[in-house]
Amino acid sequence: MRVGKALPKRRTLALDRLILAMLFALVDFWALHVAATAVYRGYHAWWLATPYPADVALVFCAAVAGTTAVLIFERRGYEMPGLTAAGQARMRRRIWLGVMVAAIVIAFATKLGGDLSRAAACIIALVGLGVLAMTNRLFAAVARFAQASGYLARSRIMLVGEQGRMTGFAAAFDAEAFGLEVVGHVDAALFDAGPACRASVLDFARRQAVEEVFVALPWTDDERIARILRGLAELPVAVHLCPDRITSRLAEARLRLLDGAAFLQLARPPLDSSEVIVKRCFDVVVAATVLVLLAPLLLVIAVAVRLDSPGPALFRQRRHGFNRSSFVIYKFRTMTVMDDGRNIRQARRHDPRVTRVGRFLRRTSLDELPQLYNVLRGDMSLVGPRPHALAHDDYYDALIRSYARRHNVRPGITGWAQVNGCRGETDTIEKMRRRIELDLFYADNWSFGLDMKILQMTFAQIWRHDAY
Repeated sequence: MRVGKALPKRRTLALDRLILAMLFALVDFWALHVAATAVYRGYHAWWLATPYPADVALVFCAAVAGTTAVLIFERRGYEMPGLTAAGQARMRRRIWLGVMVAAIVIAFATKLGGDLSRAAACIIALVGLGVLAMTNRLFAAVARFAQASGYLARSRIMLVGEQGRMTGFAAAFDAEAFGLEVVGHVDAALFDAGPACRASVLDFARRQAVEEVFVALPWTDDERIARILRGLAELPVAVHLCPDRITSRLAEARLRLLDGAAFLQLARPPLDSSEVIVKRCFDVVVAATVLVLLAPLLLVIAVAVRLDSPGPALFRQRRHGFNRSSFVIYKFRTMTVMDDGRNIRQARRHDPRVTRVGRFLRRTSLDELPQLYNVLRGDMSLVGPRPHALAHDDYYDALIRSYARRHNVRPGITGWAQVNGCRGETDTIEKMRRRIELDLFYADNWSFGLDMKILQMTFAQIWRHDAY
């Protein structure tokens, strides 16, 4: 048995962590309530120009904000480990979106939805995601400061298991970052050495005021794990099983409960169901709004294309989309050809096939505007890997490993590769490899904030002359 480093005298009790969690929940409630009310009021005042339904807004906004805060609190999302874990951040987003959907359904089922705007509810859902992201960062900073200054006690934990695994666990996980303090290492063999040794372990845990125990043993050693659980049953503590070696190699491994049985999920899709809903709602709202606002410009461009050269105003070509499903992409025609076969030659600098109007449209990316229709149809997203022609997909899929993984997310009008300089012709395999690396980074690290960053960078680069 080995005791950890000496600990400073505790200035607070465990109850203080509960009080801090309750304060965090209260802040979340007011932040969500104020943001939702402001969106509701602004939408009616500036967009609809109608009287503001204060009673409906008060009930709806308070209900969704309060329910969200209570559910996050119940799932321990305001405790220190929850504030620093990416999985808990996803849990907070899922709860908020689930509450929003349930509230909208209940509102319309009870006829409260007569004064409830669907568009305002969608905007509130998106704004709420940003609010939760900001408050989560605030809470984590406050909790870290409280711990560093000694005003908030860390949860005291004890490791039980094989020495090598306990050392590996301590090295792999930053206990302080999760609000934990390791007070001792206990060899699992002590639980097999008789009642006296087990009693000494329990006495050690009580003297050290241990609140949680982490068992570092192979998951296949189920009999020894069961004996340790029986030996620790006299302690009022939570007992956790440390990740096995296979899970350390799988970043997305997590438990999933199905009908009371636990399954280990080894991988997850790039976007879970709640993230798909967020991304889709944002795509539809923005695409529909932009199409309405830019309708006169679209008409002018279409007429200019028709007058500049013979042929249709729109260019149509088959592309691969989400999960390699094919769809027809729409663009303003910028060339004298309409290639859509097995042999497609990419546009090059000073390409004679590019028309006069087409050259301007390609340079300013205005030729991409009809793809907003693809976004509304669900073929594409505003942000994602750029879809390639079917012939190019087949060609590069045979040359670049993991090329097909770019189809795990919906293709986009703009993407992480494009804002990082990978535009125009891919005349070498190295250029395409670089583009695929950036596309896969986006698929593996998607977040709503990353989409906003890409859109901002796209607008900043829209006048760059690197497309042809």
